[in-house]
Amino acid sequence: MTPYVFDLERSARGLRLNRFLNGLTRPAQRTLFRDDPERAMAEALLDEAEKQIIRALDCRALMDRGASFFCLENSRA
Repeated sequence: MTPYVFDLERSARGLRLNRFLNGLTRPAQRTLFRDDPERAMAEALLDEAEKQIIRALDCRALMDRGASFFCLENSRA
């Protein structure tokens, strides 16, 4: 397994994902995602690859795509 380094390039690449994940800390956004995940992802302007990773709940792929560990951890709360 390759080491995970959250650098500026990875941060920029994961901006949409991180905004989406951070949004899940708000109750209204969590409810929307629970009730209609496709709408929640569309509103976040995620591309199809990002949507597929979220559908699969693949945390490693999310991190490879640029998701911050902290956003992933906070979205689970």
